[in-house]
Order: sequence, then C-alpha cells, then structure tokens
Amino acid sequence: VGQWLFEPQSTNLLPYSEDFSQWNKSNASLINTISSTVVSPDGVSYANKLYPIGSATSSFIIQGVSANCFSVFVKKGERRWVLIYGGFSNSNVWFDSENGVFGNVLSESTATVESFGNDWYRIRILWAQNSNHIRIYNTDSGTSTLSTGNGTDGLYIWGAQLEVQSFATSYISTEGAIKTRLQDVAFGAGSSDLINSTEGVLYFDGLFLSDGFKFVSLNSGSATNRVSIYSSSQSTIGYNVRNSNGNQMNGNFVIDSTINHKCALKFKENDFALWIDGVEVVTDNSGTTFSSGTLNELSYNGGAVGSSNFFGKTKCLAVFKEALTDEELTCLTTI
Repeated sequence: VGQWLFEPQSTNLLPYSEDFSQWNKSNASLINTISSTVVSPDGVSYANKLYPIGSATSSFIIQGVSANCFSVFVKKGERRWVLIYGGFSNSNVWFDSENGVFGNVLSESTATVESFGNDWYRIRILWAQNSNHIRIYNTDSGTSTLSTGNGTDGLYIWGAQLEVQSFATSYISTEGAIKTRLQDVAFGAGSSDLINSTEGVLYFDGLFLSDGFKFVSLNSGSATNRVSIYSSSQSTIGYNVRNSNGNQMNGNFVIDSTINHKCALKFKENDFALWIDGVEVVTDNSGTTFSSGTLNELSYNGGAVGSSNFFGKTKCLAVFKEALTDEELTCLTTI
C-alpha cells in the first residue's frame, strides 16, 4: 500500500553526493574511488567503489562540511565494514554492510538503517553536535579505524547527504552545488459539509518522522477549536480535543510514533476515546464538543496554517460524521 510522504524543506550541503572522486583524500596513497558497474539504489546511476590501499593504515575520503545529520547508501563488495566519522570525539559509527547491522556506535551518535533492496542500505546518523567534517572509511572491523587493503577489494557507496535536521529526509541529489528541496504541502481537504462538529471520529493511518509537535487535525482554521492526533516525541502519540471551554480530552499515549499505527480519536459529548491498532487505549467520559458548524477543515497541521505542520508518512487521513461504535472502531484500526 502506498503512502504520502510529507517532509520539511531541507538542503543537502554536500556538493557532490554521488561522485566521490570529488571528495578529498586523507592521503592519495591510502584511498581511491573508481567507477563501477554496480547500479545504485535509484536504478539509473552507478555507485563508486571505495577501497583502502596499504596495510594497517587509516584510510578515508573527507569533506569539510558542518551539520548534524548525515546519511549515505552502502553496499557490500569484497569488504563489508564502513565507518562514518563526524570529525569530533565519540561521533564514530561502524556499519556491517554484509549483515545490515551496526558495529560500535559511540555516544555522540544516534544511528538507524533502512534496507533498499539489492543489498543496499541507507545509514542515517544524527549527531549531538555539528560535524567538523565528514569522513568515510572502509575498515577491517566494527571497532577499528584501520584498513588492510590490496588495492582492489572494497565496498560501494552512493548518495551522501548532510543536512541540518532532527532526522534524515529523503535523498537530494547534488552535482557540483548544494541543493534544496522545498517543504511538502497538501491542500484541499474536501467539503466542510462532510464534517460534523457535535460528534465524529478523526482517523489517521501513518507515522511521524521527527520530534517536536507535528499534528493532523480537524479544526476551525485555528488551534482554539480542534480534534487532533499528534506527536511531540518519538515515543508518544498525543491526542487533543479542545474548544472555547478549554481541553476536553488531552494527553499522550506511550508508543513508538516512528512506526505505522492506525489511530482513531472519537469525540462526542461525555464520550471520548482514543483507539490505536485495534485497542481502546484512552477513554474520557466527561466533556463537551462543538457547536454545529464550528469545525470546517481537515489539515496536516495544528489548526493554523504553518503551525505544527505534519512531517511523516500517511496512508489515510479521514473524518467520520458519527461517533463510531466500539465494534466499528476495532475493525477500522485493526492492523
């Protein structure tokens, strides 16, 4: 099943994201990149092969760019271990491109990986501070900074990206200059005639990509009147029903918001509930809803344009005009 991807504006600060021959070398006798016939994850271009030259040496390519979030695609060749270093203490991350798992990840780094098929993996690293520079090593193990090479054996790399973000966004290709992708937006949520302000259900099937308040909401064009599902951290999904009398239902449910969930927030006078993945996880039997005609927008934000915009992936965002039964909500949200 397809998903809509909503991401913030972002810039790839590395001017050469695919042509690693343009990167600097720590020592020309220690590192090289060569053209290869290995097809890259985009299915169109070709990867570079990174291999060490020499015995028990520190061998890497380097770019002197500063930011906090780095990502790169890697694929096993004759060798398997890649080390990413951000140029400051405890920024090291080792990855095993044969088994798709991390080796040692030091304390200033948070690392995740995604498989792209055909033995390609995208490593994503969030550093606790900005990099001083970026180094990519092909090392002998998951803890070593040294390489023992024969001048031919190596691994494949493609699609490097460095950005100022709290998470790695989708790949932005560069060919000699930095490049910016604009923020994703959605307009046109259907007819307000399909929205009932006195009772209903807000349904969201998707995931959130970053920390900070990211909303989907049924609202009146502002945050004063809204029914919302949101995330303020990677470990919670929030829920909020608010009208001119204040919060009628409000809180956070502890769950990993970075993986896909089916969520339904039911609202009706003295009958509120949050359902996630087929289970009623929160109930509230006290509170009022909205006057007829108050709610008129279904939005990927917190109610006001530009406020708490949603960044994530969504399979479905919908609103129901009636407060569904428990049986209906079980069926709607069951994975």
